[in-house]
Amino acid sequence: MNQVLSLDPFTIDPDEAGRIGLFFPAKAEALGFLMQRDGQTDPIKVTKAPSGSNYEWKLVYGLHRLRGALSAGIDVKAVAVEGSKAELEAIQASENINRRELEPLERALFVHAVASAAQWRVMNEHGVKSAQALGGKAKANKVQYSEIEKADEIAEAAGDNLSLAYGWANEAAEALGLGKRDLQRSMRIHRLIIQPFPELIDPFKDHPVAKVADSLLKIASIKDALKRKRVIEILIAGPNDLGFAMQSAGVTDQKPEPTPYTKFSSQMLGAWSRLGTADKRRFIPDLAAAIPAGMRKTMREELDRLDSEQGTDA
Repeated sequence: MNQVLSLDPFTIDPDEAGRIGLFFPAKAEALGFLMQRDGQTDPIKVTKAPSGSNYEWKLVYGLHRLRGALSAGIDVKAVAVEGSKAELEAIQASENINRRELEPLERALFVHAVASAAQWRVMNEHGVKSAQALGGKAKANKVQYSEIEKADEIAEAAGDNLSLAYGWANEAAEALGLGKRDLQRSMRIHRLIIQPFPELIDPFKDHPVAKVADSLLKIASIKDALKRKRVIEILIAGPNDLGFAMQSAGVTDQKPEPTPYTKFSSQMLGAWSRLGTADKRRFIPDLAAAIPAGMRKTMREELDRLDSEQGTDA
């Protein structure tokens, strides 16, 4: 076990620009008060600062406790760790994912970081330099996909990478809150809210709407990026009612994201409409043969209903 050090917090570079998560000043001050009164039971993690730095140490994980120690005027307990930039980021992300219940925006940031670390590990193990070289989810880059579909493809790829990188079974991923549904929800929030509007996240993070994942997913479902941004800006300005903010931003009722059924049925009907009459007649025996025996009665009943309503097609 690594030795626990007692460090002057002024000797530690907080590296705030390199943080994966969000910083809450009130939380830092509260932690400082508690550490001063009760002591610090959970050390932060630091690494040696690079040469030329004005600091002796650089923070890896524990910004709230570091800032709390600064505000309380006390030393901070720390454990020194080593590793590459990607490995240190993976430590930071892993610590946060497993240590506490995260706010939805924070969780999206951390899940994205964990997924990135897993991708880095898999790429390193396979000796490749790009995600596409892994033979992965290149579909996520296709322009014809909606932003939500792209986010979902990235989430699926992230699940594959986590399994490859860490040998996780689905049950283990679910237990860690990194199952398919968790990844999908967090990746949607990251791709459609955090990634396009980074300047809005800090003023938005304490808003009541930002603390409810379902509300964030509703914002993420707004297809028009400008309207999505406007909804967040209206919420930052004061109102707590998401419905009011969406109405004020001109967001009308949207069509739901297509399900696999609606996408495939639309494709089939589109292909049928492009056939000429002769080709449609030629295809009917193949279509009839493709209908399972248990569905033929339903097909006959539907044909009889249409005949009675519209008349038969000569």
